[in-house]
Amino acid sequence: MPKVIPWDEFDSKCSFFMLSFARNAATFWYAGIPNKNSTLNIILLSNLGLSLIKNKWLFYTVYENMKQVQHFESPLRNSLQQKPAFFLLVLLFLLLVLSLLSALWIHFLEAATGYDYQATLKQLSNNNNATIRHFIRLANMISQIHTFLLPTLAMAVLAYAWQWWRSLQLHQSPNLTNVVLAIFFMMAVFPLAQAVYFLNKMLPLPESALALEQKLAQLSKALMVMESPYELLGNLATIALIPAIGEELFFRGLLQQKIAQWMQRPQWAIWIAALIFSAFHGQFQGFLPRLLLGASLGYLFFWTKNLWIPIIAHFFNNAAQIILLYRHPLQFSNVEMNSNPPNLALLVVVSSIFVALLSYLIIHFNRSTLDNSRNT
Repeated sequence: MPKVIPWDEFDSKCSFFMLSFARNAATFWYAGIPNKNSTLNIILLSNLGLSLIKNKWLFYTVYENMKQVQHFESPLRNSLQQKPAFFLLVLLFLLLVLSLLSALWIHFLEAATGYDYQATLKQLSNNNNATIRHFIRLANMISQIHTFLLPTLAMAVLAYAWQWWRSLQLHQSPNLTNVVLAIFFMMAVFPLAQAVYFLNKMLPLPESALALEQKLAQLSKALMVMESPYELLGNLATIALIPAIGEELFFRGLLQQKIAQWMQRPQWAIWIAALIFSAFHGQFQGFLPRLLLGASLGYLFFWTKNLWIPIIAHFFNNAAQIILLYRHPLQFSNVEMNSNPPNLALLVVVSSIFVALLSYLIIHFNRSTLDNSRNT
């Protein structure tokens, strides 16, 4: 078994390892890999691998050292856990830095493809070819990862170190019953959200806001053009999978839990996180339905105490619409809810009944599971 070494020795050895690896990686980079000379490729790759093998002790000892980190007093970690203002300040700083990094990666993508991101967005329409749509999807994926996924993981590691996985409620596998109930719950919420969307459209908006809504709707419609299974997979990745993971980690795993901890009011935390979630999407006519969907995901997290459940539910909600649009493009002109429900009152009543019933089943099941685990 590897032994836990002193933190000052561990830090110095880590620094030496990183410098050694960086030196070999730089050699690898400046040599222009992949190179036409296969022998040179093998030599440089071997040199890079040797820098890892020589320092293999690090990989054996890092696990034992990280297990001790939770017992290691850290002023930064204590401040992040106990001071809301400091937590928000660090989070905003990370969002700023990672947004700049995202812009840098998109710039590299522009250089590699020859497309200009902003100019392409302005000209995007249903008539663009698949290459342009793939470019926009890839740029959007980069932005989503740097806006939601990376800041959440960084904050969780800074605040909880080795316990970051547990702090985000990701340490337990999702129960199949909870998964099935959550999917049916989102199916029941969707008609109610559609009715709310119809009401949201009736609210007066200034001309500038309406123009922005039309532009966003046009962009969304253009990206929903899927002429091949590859484009379907691209949309499932960029509109369903990455947002489901990143947004749930950020809004439910991080913000909702922190707000609940600070305010000691879980119900308020659910709706505040949902409010921020809806505002982040920047669509006025979709604000209220997204608020409802965000709160629904927040309640799923609150009831199950397992972040995998809202992640799966979020993915299902987005993926189902994408697949329906792919299979029936003429019947569904947009993945967004854009048609007026014929029987609004009946739709609200029926949807509300099913939402209430499924809420009861989820709460009852998780209480029973918790009681059984305590008795065993």
